[in-house]
Amino acid sequence: RPHRTTHGRRCGAVLAVAVVLVILFSRTLIQPVERLAGYAKSIPKNLNTEPVYLDRSDEFGDLNRALTEMHAELRENEERNKQLLSGIAHEIKNPLGGLELYTGLLEEEFGENGDHREYFRNISKALHNLNQTVTSYLDYARPQKSELKTVSVADVTEDVAKIIRPELDNRRIDLQVNGEGQVLGDESKLRRVILNLLRNAMEAVAAADGAIGVYISERDEQIEVSIEDNGQGIPSEDLDTVFEPYYTTSEKGYGLGLPIAKNLIEEMHGTIFVESEVGKGTTFRLVLPKAEENG
Repeated sequence: RPHRTTHGRRCGAVLAVAVVLVILFSRTLIQPVERLAGYAKSIPKNLNTEPVYLDRSDEFGDLNRALTEMHAELRENEERNKQLLSGIAHEIKNPLGGLELYTGLLEEEFGENGDHREYFRNISKALHNLNQTVTSYLDYARPQKSELKTVSVADVTEDVAKIIRPELDNRRIDLQVNGEGQVLGDESKLRRVILNLLRNAMEAVAAADGAIGVYISERDEQIEVSIEDNGQGIPSEDLDTVFEPYYTTSEKGYGLGLPIAKNLIEEMHGTIFVESEVGKGTTFRLVLPKAEENG
């Protein structure tokens, strides 16, 4: 019996040492890998994501530094591209204003003839459309600074619903808004994002049996906003490109609506995701920081 007791103690000691080694292994190897993997996955979703610093001098530290350097380079390239686009769009926009003004003056001067009036109207319409395109480029390349404060997602969504209600009723599309949540965000920018996503959903669904739902829920320190539709859906091969500039399936679109929405959400320190299945519908999911109780 004493021999068995000694053997049992040895086994217990070995087991305890094994547990300690597993814990140490987890802390020194598994946790750094998980943190770096999460950081790497977050970069394509949001270039403004906060870098992860491990403060290590081993191989994990080398990998961490390489990853942060790559992240910084991507952000610099994105900023340079936006500055270039902003400069080009600005140079185009300035003379556009003059062209629209002089076209209006010419229409007043020579527009009594029916044919001439139609020509001037067509020119004005083309200039207006071009001006809208350039403005979209500027919105994408040179976003305004966000003023973050406590914003009710439900109130913003209801305000947007009032704007599009006539079109919803005309096409007999059902829109449901459920849930509440206070986010730390920019009310004007959040309104633009939700309006853009709801308009996209309206284009995707069929008249009469179209359904759109906005679902607001709280998860830990974040608020999740899901905008779902039962429309035609997005092919799986296109899901990775919907937030890239100039991607569009609409003949009237410029392909900047979703990239602008992504920029606006990221400026509010949030993230936007998309899930879709052809023939069943699409869900855009916004994840934003929750406002503090005393905010």
